[in-house]
Formats: sequence, structure tokens, C-alpha cells
Amino acid sequence: MSIICGSDLSAASGGALEVAVALAAQRGDREVVLVHIVAPELGVEAAREPALEDAQNQLDAQAKQYAKAPVVVRTQLVVGPAAETLVGLAETEHTELIVISARSTSSSLLRLGTTTSKVIARSTVPVLVIRDPAPW
Repeated sequence: MSIICGSDLSAASGGALEVAVALAAQRGDREVVLVHIVAPELGVEAAREPALEDAQNQLDAQAKQYAKAPVVVRTQLVVGPAAETLVGLAETEHTELIVISARSTSSSLLRLGTTTSKVIARSTVPVLVIRDPAPW
């Protein structure tokens, strides 16, 4: 089985990836699927292709940091509504856990971001929300 880690390419989602990799290694999982979802209105325009390529490069750079980890970090760039797409991927990939940051910015430790709240509400698999990866 694998763990899905949602990424908005922020530093906070990098912390979520750190936790996902640590958990996967501890559980003996083979891989972590690092997913970045692009809004449909951005993904369909031909003029946005450089932006999609840039997003894929950033996603690959996040994954490359774990090249020597005991688990494989596989990247996936998907076009769709963020929360629904992430939850749907968790079901189709038969994952046992979604790891996601609490929010993109650290402006408030008391609130969850909109996408995180929606993922929690809609997911049929457990969701681990990361505020601070340091304890891991």
C-alpha cells in the first residue's frame, strides 16, 4: 500500500511530504505518491502549458530530495478540483492514508485551509493533517 501526500508546492506541503516519507518508511510501504493538483481553468489553456511544466519541475524537485529514502516518492500532476481529485486518487490508488499540510501558509496555527477542510470532510480514508513536521 502507499500513502498519498497532497502538495501545493509550498514549504508547508514540503513538511507534509517529510512526514509522509517517514511514516511510509516506518510502516514498510513501498512508495509515497506526491500529488499536485492544478485547477481546471488553468490546466486546459494552451498558454498555460509552461506553468504546468514549471509545476511538474517543482514537484519533481520536492521528490528528488528523498532520492535516498527507503521508499520511492512518485509524482503525479493532475488537473481537476483539488479536494475532490485528491480524495478520488486516494480511492483509485487504494491508499490507506492521505497526508496534507494544514494550510499553505503559517499565518495561523488555529485554522485549516479550504482544501484541507474539504479533504477531511470527503475522504473515506484517514487524513493526517500536518501543522509542524519537526516532531517527526
